[in-house]
Amino acid sequence: MSSLTKDCLSEHDRQVLESILNPSQIGGEEYLLQEEEKHLDDPQEALADIEQALRLSNNAGRTGCRALCQRGILKRKNNDIDGAREDFEIAAKLGSKFARTQLIELNPFAALCNQMLREVMRSSKD
Repeated sequence: MSSLTKDCLSEHDRQVLESILNPSQIGGEEYLLQEEEKHLDDPQEALADIEQALRLSNNAGRTGCRALCQRGILKRKNNDIDGAREDFEIAAKLGSKFARTQLIELNPFAALCNQMLREVMRSSKD
């Protein structure tokens, strides 16, 4: 079996290999990390990216599930509890354990039960 040399690769193949082996080039991992960091200061831009992910995934699959959880978190942070609950319900149906946990936290009855249980456990330790 012969070894690969630069001479036997097309220009396109060389560029692809270069981008994989040298991710600091524009378009590599460094560029992607810089783009992600921009969203930390701009929740609206992050929300726009989440909406695009939801459109592309048709609110399904792993990507859709994660995007729904992220959007639910943003909605919850902005006190849109009903909107957050809707997103978490869909994500829970897609199999997200995180979304199920969030739904429990958003349920006032469950929150009250959890609080009472914590108090009972705390008093039994004393």
